[in-house]
Amino acid sequence: KTDKCDVIILGSDQLFRDRFQKGLSGLPLLDWVRDNQYKIAYGTSFGTDSFENDEYRERMRFFLKRFDRLSVREISGVSLAKEVFSVKAEAVLDPVFLCDREHYDTLAEQGMIRVMKGQIGAYVLDATPERAKLIHTVSDRRDMDVQAILEYDSSPTDGWDIPTLREVKDEEWLALIKSCDFFVTDSFHGVCFAIIYHKQFCVIYDEWQWRGSTRLENILEITGLRDRCARNVEELERHNCYTDLIIDYSEVDKRLNEWRTKSIKWLSEALDYKDSRDYYPYGVHDFVLERYAETEGHIEKAERRINDQINKQERAMNAEVKKQNQEVLHLIKQIKEDSEDILVAVGKEIPLKKKTNMLMCSLLIKKKFMIF
Repeated sequence: KTDKCDVIILGSDQLFRDRFQKGLSGLPLLDWVRDNQYKIAYGTSFGTDSFENDEYRERMRFFLKRFDRLSVREISGVSLAKEVFSVKAEAVLDPVFLCDREHYDTLAEQGMIRVMKGQIGAYVLDATPERAKLIHTVSDRRDMDVQAILEYDSSPTDGWDIPTLREVKDEEWLALIKSCDFFVTDSFHGVCFAIIYHKQFCVIYDEWQWRGSTRLENILEITGLRDRCARNVEELERHNCYTDLIIDYSEVDKRLNEWRTKSIKWLSEALDYKDSRDYYPYGVHDFVLERYAETEGHIEKAERRINDQINKQERAMNAEVKKQNQEVLHLIKQIKEDSEDILVAVGKEIPLKKKTNMLMCSLLIKKKFMIF
């Protein structure tokens, strides 16, 4: 029960990413939280610098406006929030940077048994032959062995010949980064912890990658490390970041400390704001969400009932009844779409009278289901 919570905080990572919305089923938008509960988002990411999912744009606008305070992980997310969703947001650091390194050290020490020290460490999300070639280049130039970890023990493509740890725990992942001499990764959080542990590193980088390049570009821009990117072996050779180009972490830490202070201040003020917020015991959004949930409940019951009838009639081979049931399922589909339109409409800047009409429509939809 969220009623027992003083604050609901949405965490970081790509929870606002357009291509992930359907699979996430609205959970990151806090559609399950009442309007009168205090809601903030810390460092949540759109993943890219655009939002191209037309189907979910208005739905996102509706729910983002319900947040009392909103912060995003990428600088580009500030303008995206304003221009696309008409909400105010502030850029902050990923939350892994807010924690003292000593806490990560404690975890890393528990994962040292299988991890080699003083080697080339690699954490790779997309284990392709091209990336293996780049890692081999770093290994040859530095004359060191390589030990790699893949994302969730994913299966590499043909041509991946890098020695790889399997069934890796989080503690081992941290231990690999902490103990390596040089680090290679295509992961955003791999980059974050390379910076936290003051590692010399390079980023395997593609602007087109589906995982989202904006987040990598953002953290490298903030820390002044854009030159650590290598799209291929030729670019790695040109930058020469594995030998000659040494990171000056005194400058990196200076930049990060400014951002860390700013981020902690935002979070602290966002939490304090709860006490001065105007209290709305029951909002328009609550009313809409209740009607929407009830409508979905009626839809599910109706679908189950009709599908049960269809299954029975299929066994009886009654074509006429099956046709009637299919027509009813088509009507249910239309009502589903209508109910979603109602939810979206309330999120738009429309007059209260029109909103009221929309709410009445939702009640009519509910009433319509009484025939089942």
